[in-house]
Amino acid sequence: MTSDPTEKPIMHPGKEVSTSDASGVRFEVDPATNAEGLVDAAAAGFRVWPVYARFTACDAPYFGTFDTALDTVWVREGLVDRLRTADAALAREGLALQLLDGYRPIAFQRELWRWFLAEAARRTEKPETDTETIQLAQRYCSNPAIFKEDDPTSFPLHYSGGAVDVWLVQREDGSPVDMGGIFDDPSDVSTTTWFEDRPCDTAADKAARRHRRLLFWAMIDAGFVNMASEWWHYEYGSRTWCQALGYDRLLYAAPPGGLPGAD
Repeated sequence: MTSDPTEKPIMHPGKEVSTSDASGVRFEVDPATNAEGLVDAAAAGFRVWPVYARFTACDAPYFGTFDTALDTVWVREGLVDRLRTADAALAREGLALQLLDGYRPIAFQRELWRWFLAEAARRTEKPETDTETIQLAQRYCSNPAIFKEDDPTSFPLHYSGGAVDVWLVQREDGSPVDMGGIFDDPSDVSTTTWFEDRPCDTAADKAARRHRRLLFWAMIDAGFVNMASEWWHYEYGSRTWCQALGYDRLLYAAPPGGLPGAD
């Protein structure tokens, strides 16, 4: 991490890609890394708040609950040390990572997609089948309609176990800090560089920019890439990671055996 990441504007390394941008490439999968299992992030010592299992009908932006959400945050073994590296960098600022989501089964990806598609239709005022509506939804959620079991390029990003959603909390008491927007808000304010692209004239804007920079550079320096439309979403070893950095071999496709202990 740089000596003062708060003075370093956010700049994405490599190519910016979307949740659905497969670029016509079929990736090979590294069998050694893809053999890694899933790790319970809480058991590994991380702060977790499994957001989709804990949202209620009172919580924005969903104002509803998800039947298939997991109550445990799972990540691939290879992410654990990298997440610890990022967390240690943030500790110098009195902050900590809190993990909101990791591995996502296809069933939950489909349920989440239905919400994003319906919300996109409300915002575009067009049918859910309209191209503009689908494109808006795909800015924030992988479309499971393109999923093919024999094509890792088509897998939703969280299905790999190499994608995590995170935010920052105070290390002392675990209270969330101001990130300048709520989690999963499907609007432009969720763009990681929102506070880089316009003047920050208020104390609140400056605080949000500072926190986004701290999170971004801690994760980037630990080897992750960020989804440009979502300040909270980071990946390692997945399709988007490969596309962003120009690699041609996936470290993670689908976790072997799925969830530990599942039938």
